[in-house]
Amino acid sequence: MEKLSTEHKENKLHLDQITHSLNSVSSNILQVKTEVESVRSQVDSTTAQILGSVESRMNNVDKISTKVDSGISHIDTAIQDSQRAVNTTLTGLAAKLDSHTVHSKESLTDLQAVSVPMDRPAVVFTHFVS
Repeated sequence: MEKLSTEHKENKLHLDQITHSLNSVSSNILQVKTEVESVRSQVDSTTAQILGSVESRMNNVDKISTKVDSGISHIDTAIQDSQRAVNTTLTGLAAKLDSHTVHSKESLTDLQAVSVPMDRPAVVFTHFVS
């Protein structure tokens, strides 16, 4: 009986040690769980901040892209307007040049029709062209 009592005490002591170890492990598990939840919360918060920042920057990029597209469109329009103005000016200048060329040829023909004898003093004449 004494032997059983001693075994019983040893078993109880051993059981108490196991219980204590299990309680310690359980406490450690709860502590780790709390720390994991804290880290998860921090990660979620940081992720939300990063996503907000990225979204804000993407909006800024979209605004800049829209402004660039608008600027390019204005530049294209200005180039086309300038090309039309240059073409109109060149067409007008070409027409004036053609008109002056025809007029100059007519004046030259008129001058060639008038002959001045070489043995007479020089005669000054004026030819007006309108």
